[in-house]
Amino acid sequence: MLFRSKAPPSDKTKWELVEAVVDPYLTSFYTLPEHYEFQAAIRRARFSSNQLPTGDFEREGNLDSVGWAYKPRFDAGEYNTSALLVGELPKQGERALELKLTPKDPVTASPIVESARLEMVSPGVPVRPGQIARITGYVRAPLGVSGSVDGAMIWDSIGGETLALRFTRPGQWKKFTLYRPVHQAGELRLHMALTGAGRVHFDDLKVEIADLGPLPLAEKSPSSSLR
Repeated sequence: MLFRSKAPPSDKTKWELVEAVVDPYLTSFYTLPEHYEFQAAIRRARFSSNQLPTGDFEREGNLDSVGWAYKPRFDAGEYNTSALLVGELPKQGERALELKLTPKDPVTASPIVESARLEMVSPGVPVRPGQIARITGYVRAPLGVSGSVDGAMIWDSIGGETLALRFTRPGQWKKFTLYRPVHQAGELRLHMALTGAGRVHFDDLKVEIADLGPLPLAEKSPSSSLR
């Protein structure tokens, strides 16, 4: 679902389309009043520096040694899979994360991918009630993702998979931004997944935190559990 969102105050004549999952209060008409309150909180927020330093994928060695977790699920007889740091046109630096899933026999492979999913989970970023998390990064699927309506997915442990961004079309680097109100102490983690045939790249992932104290809509959050 897409909504029209006003551009910054400096240009009142422009509008832009925003995916509803960017702000959890945009997912329902019933929480639009909370959406405007939340946007006002974001405008007055002062966000920290990046709290996910390994999201640039520039460090040597395996990602699991710095807290990343790889969670593949696939039929080894049907698919070839990989999760690698690659140097193919990264958005910044020298590397990007690539998730890749291809059928072993393209001729006989089913056009629908039903039994495969690759997922990478970030290290946790500590959060507490009264904070706002701003999650940014870049994603691209050079040749698109086929066989799945979900394609490549990005979500966080506050919003959950229901509020995931989904990408299926081929294209170059695309920036994404998610805002999440925090109502429960814990750790925020990012999830990147590939649910169809193809390959997808992620790069320059950041989590920035603003501490505003108790939010007036704390008890009305549509998504408040950390997973």
